[in-house]
Amino acid sequence: KTVTPKSIHDLKLIHAGKVLENNKTLADSRITVGDLPLGVITMHVVVQPSKAKQKTGSSSSLS
Repeated sequence: KTVTPKSIHDLKLIHAGKVLENNKTLADSRITVGDLPLGVITMHVVVQPSKAKQKTGSSSSLS
């Protein structure tokens, strides 16, 4: 099943095991491109629609 984000809030950007905040730039998050060999940064993008968040949140509040 293909999941498409409806807004920017449905996307999570992950770098070095940390979820980056949507309102911060890479510089704000202290991620520098120029210091790395070949200027390569590996990041992961996760699509997490708000419906999935609500289901997860409601089940965790029961425990």
